[in-house]
Amino acid sequence: LPPQEDLDEAALAAAAIADAASAAPPPPPVPPSPIVATGTTTATPLAVAIPPTAPRYAESSIHRHDVLSGRGGYVNAHPGNHHLRTLCAYRKPEWDAGNNATKRRIAIEIYGMIRTLQPPGRFLKKELSGRGGG
Repeated sequence: LPPQEDLDEAALAAAAIADAASAAPPPPPVPPSPIVATGTTTATPLAVAIPPTAPRYAESSIHRHDVLSGRGGYVNAHPGNHHLRTLCAYRKPEWDAGNNATKRRIAIEIYGMIRTLQPPGRFLKKELSGRGGG
């Protein structure tokens, strides 16, 4: 079994993919955006390097390939989140028809596509400001 930290990052990515897939009715399937580095919709799941913990974001360190967790217009309008929703919408028919193993493979492939962009996309959580929370 992978270390707990790897599971946390994978769980965060799976939650982001599930949220993106269920947020709104998906647009008609379209090919992935041209910013996908691999140029395909498949990736080798074992080739994906999962960082030990999900990085936290500060406004100055976010780039266009990052996927931000959270709610609201800022997160929804971020280019990385838009790209994730496009990838999810493209794979939604396969996801809906698949079993758990298929869904896991799709999630890992989409995660791999985001992580192999240049610069690599990251799945980020909002950094808490102070002791009182977000």
